[in-house]
Amino acid sequence: MHHVVLLYLDERSENSISRLQRSLDDAGLPTPLRDRPGLRPHLTLASYPMVLDEAVLMDIVRRYAWARAPLGLRFESLAVFPGTGVLFLSPAPSLALLKDHEDLYDMVDRLELPGDAHYTPDSWTPHCTLGKGMTVKQLGTALDLVLGQLALPIVAKARSIGVVRVGDEPKDVRLLNEFAWGK
Repeated sequence: MHHVVLLYLDERSENSISRLQRSLDDAGLPTPLRDRPGLRPHLTLASYPMVLDEAVLMDIVRRYAWARAPLGLRFESLAVFPGTGVLFLSPAPSLALLKDHEDLYDMVDRLELPGDAHYTPDSWTPHCTLGKGMTVKQLGTALDLVLGQLALPIVAKARSIGVVRVGDEPKDVRLLNEFAWGK
């Protein structure tokens, strides 16, 4: 079981990205909708495999979220992590986004929680997953499908931060709390 900190988008952007995910899912392609139902489109900010005190993590994430200034995002490209067959939308890595991400790590570092190295500030590739676990052939099909529907850029705003507990079973995902972005 681990805990994940997610950045959720404004409702319009979330709906646009959800439509793309559903389109891939309807075409029989592997998407987050299949193995993580109920998980909304998001950017993963951090992942922690061992949290001993959820209340302390919640307090840090709450204070972090509420201290944020408005944050706009521009999803300008469609990309792939070829090793894992992940198709994703990529936001332009603005200084504000990168700074906000680093601020979260600075706050959580005081807990000395070991985090997933993929999400540390020096390694993070901000992305919103559309499909995952795809073969090369499936990625080609997914790209054709998405490019036929996608109008870039998608201009979005940060809406909230969620803390999710992910269990060992694929569908074992539970939103523990969600905090508004900014006061």
